[in-house]
Amino acid sequence: MENENASQRSPRLGSSYYPERWDASRWPADAKLMNGIGFDFIRTGEFAWSKFEPEDGRFAFTWMDDAIQVFADHGIKTIMCTPTASPMPWMYDKHPDMVPVTEEGKPFGPGERRHYCFNNPDFRRYADRMTTRMAEHYAGHPDIFAWQIDNELGGEEFICYCAYCRKAFQAWLLNKYKTVEELNRRWGGTFFSLEFTEWREVPLPIGHNVNFFNPSMKKDYLHFYSDSMKDFLMSQYRILKRHLGDIPVTTNRFTVFWTDKFDLRMDREMDVVAFDNYDLELSLAAFHHDLYRSIQPEAKHWVLEQHTGLRDFGADQRDIIAQTVQSIVRGAELVCYFSWRQINYGVEQDFYGVVEHDGSPGDTYDILKDVVGWVRGDGAFLKDLKTKNDVAILHSYDSSMMYYVNHMFNSTHYHKALYERFYVPLFELGVGVDFIHDFAAMSGYRAVVIPVHLLMSQEGLRQVEAYVEAGGTVYATGDFMHKTEDNWRAYGETIDRINSLTGVRHQKLLFVPKPQEGQAPYLFSYRGQSYSYEGYFNKTARDGDGSADRTRVLAEVEEPAIERGTSAVTESRQGQGKFVMIHTLAEAAFQRRLFADDLPTIGIETRELPKQVECMRMHDSQGEPVGYFVLNQSRESYEFVNERSGERTVVQPGTFEWIRN
Repeated sequence: MENENASQRSPRLGSSYYPERWDASRWPADAKLMNGIGFDFIRTGEFAWSKFEPEDGRFAFTWMDDAIQVFADHGIKTIMCTPTASPMPWMYDKHPDMVPVTEEGKPFGPGERRHYCFNNPDFRRYADRMTTRMAEHYAGHPDIFAWQIDNELGGEEFICYCAYCRKAFQAWLLNKYKTVEELNRRWGGTFFSLEFTEWREVPLPIGHNVNFFNPSMKKDYLHFYSDSMKDFLMSQYRILKRHLGDIPVTTNRFTVFWTDKFDLRMDREMDVVAFDNYDLELSLAAFHHDLYRSIQPEAKHWVLEQHTGLRDFGADQRDIIAQTVQSIVRGAELVCYFSWRQINYGVEQDFYGVVEHDGSPGDTYDILKDVVGWVRGDGAFLKDLKTKNDVAILHSYDSSMMYYVNHMFNSTHYHKALYERFYVPLFELGVGVDFIHDFAAMSGYRAVVIPVHLLMSQEGLRQVEAYVEAGGTVYATGDFMHKTEDNWRAYGETIDRINSLTGVRHQKLLFVPKPQEGQAPYLFSYRGQSYSYEGYFNKTARDGDGSADRTRVLAEVEEPAIERGTSAVTESRQGQGKFVMIHTLAEAAFQRRLFADDLPTIGIETRELPKQVECMRMHDSQGEPVGYFVLNQSRESYEFVNERSGERTVVQPGTFEWIRN
């Protein structure tokens, strides 16, 4: 057997492969080519339900058994996937009500993927049966080392609104609120007379104007459907673990700009967190690596799909080098390329693979062969390095849902704001970032950024107060904790405590309309430079700004003229630390300037990086800084200056350098 030590390698590198799409006579040639590139696994099965179960209750595994053996003979192991992302047409013929329903009330079925509802009992029965049969058949298989559940759960942002969902939603509400009276109170039912007398009266939040629904009701529905996904995920997980024992089981997530209506923290229940990485923009790929690894922060994560061939004319194929190295440096212990060979039919036919459409090796194959060789050879030291960051960004699923359901006057996109206005400025300053999901995790960082965080939490507020008092620095936006978990505006004692923390007296949270054609943009001034803002504005009472010695104004409004001089950014000293409030949603350039000015004062290193250059400060297993990893995906050379040694290193376009301290 070739490639004998593949199972001990780290990181593991492989490719998605679909034997059902090719004649069996082709499998040995692909296995040989795969071995030649240095891959040690395939990932397979996620869309093969019709091959595994060609008829209701008749299962066929021999073809997959044969494929697994062909690749095992070449030293290549397998990640097996459950195929429940693509139910077959015969199921809908037997069960017409298995068709899911869109938010607009329209049904959709076979011809797409994920044309199912988590709450449909017939689909769940079929899915559990398929998963059980696969687990029984492959339990103990020596060449299957991991399993993936379904595929890209929640992709395309689909949420079902069928009759089964309505019934399940009513049961979910009963469990949460216990009585309809409590539901009426917390949903603010007196508005629009939305007061129920029986649970069966509760409708689905769909209609001719879905954006005008009661936001508390709509937010609850999103939480309910996220819980429905978790129930589906955990059902398969329990079946697999019952039969497979210690073999890792996971699922693969996708970009939050494609699907962000589900609480990713459910993946803490998986054996390993995994996502699909199609972002060629260095900062965007880094954002997703950092976000997904935060779900299990003490463990490595996997990339179960990653770009291979680039389909755009003029694209630089060398970008897949940077993407591979970035994934490994940012902690991925497994990278799976999608896919080995792209088929000539179906919706994804215009993508490219490791080999060409005709199955022959091309430039992508050669590039990946070189990358794999470097990772296995000179780059082997990477597996012993890790990042250790002084800055965290607080991520809030609840706040993201609040912005989604509260867009009558505001169109802020939570994750877009988080990435573009806060993560990218830190990335462009070479500042490493961890995401955290609760306030209790703040204590390990010198600075915590809390952007677009609407959700009010009394315990969270207490922890922020203690963190700042003990010497921490917080950067927050003006919407900080302005809504309760039921989506009510906070007031009274809560706002008083926030005023004490921020050092300014809140007056109104107002929305910033988009400037009309010919109208001057909304601007504020910081250190002689003007910056634009949008979304919302936390207007504080003028007699509160700077009234205490511990508070100072860092920026003031320039436009609109009627608000000129209003505080736009303030800093409040509390104990040993400080709380910086950006009263609005400022353009990214401002955050970059603010962080560049302020972070060095609390001992955090920054450096100005050009676009498409990434700098990661790396640490050894004891947490000691040992050097920098610099990726240059730009089209110009970049000179890195090691400020400790004064040494200069030129990083050529499309390359990377490891620079020791």
